[in-house]
Amino acid sequence: MKKVDNPHDSFFKYFFSIKEFAIEFLKFFLPKSIANILDFSTLTVEKVSFIGKDLRKFFSDMLYYIKVKNIECYVY
Repeated sequence: MKKVDNPHDSFFKYFFSIKEFAIEFLKFFLPKSIANILDFSTLTVEKVSFIGKDLRKFFSDMLYYIKVKNIECYVY
């Protein structure tokens, strides 16, 4: 059996990359006042690595795009 590097990290990234799972999680754990202003139909999983202005690499566990009252937002 092959050993999985960082099993908790892999589990987290796998499940939170499934849009439906992420939406249900956010609806359950966010305060209702915040969940009510999110347009969950716009939620998309974005890439998690970036190159900064100083050419350094940055990584995020998960990054989502979502609209909040018609304003484009990113949540990580």
